[in-house]
Amino acid sequence: MKSAGKAAMDRIIIFSIAAVYIVQQLTHLEMLKLVVGCLVLVAIVLLLPNLKGVTFWLTVSFMVAGTILMFIQKVEASLWFESAGINVTIVTLFIFAPLFGIPVRIPEYVEAQRYS
Repeated sequence: MKSAGKAAMDRIIIFSIAAVYIVQQLTHLEMLKLVVGCLVLVAIVLLLPNLKGVTFWLTVSFMVAGTILMFIQKVEASLWFESAGINVTIVTLFIFAPLFGIPVRIPEYVEAQRYS
C-alpha cells in the first residue's frame, strides 16, 4: 500500500499536469509545452512502478520502442518533451470531468433542485 505522502505527491503531479496544460491552451505560451512534457516524464517515472502485469510490460515496451525510434531519428530534446505531452488532453479530461459532478452529490444541491 502506498504511503499518504507518496499518494499526495502523485496527485499533485497529475493535477499540475492538467493545470499547466489548461494554462498553456489559454495563453499559447510555447514554454509551457516543455513544462507539461517535463511534468509528464516526472509522472511516468513516479507512477510506472505502480503498474503491474501486462500493463507494465506494454508501457515499458512502448517507451523503449519510442526511445529507440527517437534516437535513430536524432530528435532534439525539445521534441522529446513536446511528444511526452501530446496526450495530456485525455489526462486533463479524465481529471477534471468528474469534478463537474461534485455539486450533484452534495445534499444541499439535491434539496435545492427539488424545490426549483
